[in-house]
Amino acid sequence: MDGYTFRDFLPAIAILGPIIAAILTLFVTRRWQTRKQVTFFSGRTEDLIEQLREHRGELLTITSGGHELDAFNRAEVIIKNTGNTAIQNFSFEIVIPGEHQFTSGKVLSDNTQLKEAMDFDLGRRDGSASARAAIPFFNPAETFSVVVFFDGETVDCVVQCRVEDVRVRMRSGVNIDEYLDEYTPRSFGEAILRGVLRAMINR
Repeated sequence: MDGYTFRDFLPAIAILGPIIAAILTLFVTRRWQTRKQVTFFSGRTEDLIEQLREHRGELLTITSGGHELDAFNRAEVIIKNTGNTAIQNFSFEIVIPGEHQFTSGKVLSDNTQLKEAMDFDLGRRDGSASARAAIPFFNPAETFSVVVFFDGETVDCVVQCRVEDVRVRMRSGVNIDEYLDEYTPRSFGEAILRGVLRAMINR
């Protein structure tokens, strides 16, 4: 620029330099520091028998072991490693409050090795049915879900997880806005896309 020399910009550089350095340091630290975090996404429990009755308008019954079930509830919890490092000896429990004579469950994942390494069983905790899952290690960005079926009252399940040095987040009523909270952009373009989607949702 005519009439200006580098010396003229020194005061501005002296002010902006530390600010820019601090912003870059914060970005690099947040991007690369070890972060152990797992997020549980749980939706509302649904009674499949009631839904089928409403849809078909017919009397529908489901039996188990010769006994008719008064309800056939389905609850699903999605589990994702939202940190940036593997979690060793990861485990958690899904508790189904109340009395339930029938319970069943399974692990869903496209990762065959993850499913084979998973230790999953159904039991009871303080008088309530529960599902327990454990895995030797849980890699970053890996995701799987646990689906449980039960009779009796249609109640929402309670997730309990306590692992050393791991931050646990619980999200209920899975929706895209909550997913965006947990999504970490891998590029500047993805960061812009996340901002655009959030702006559209919050309009």
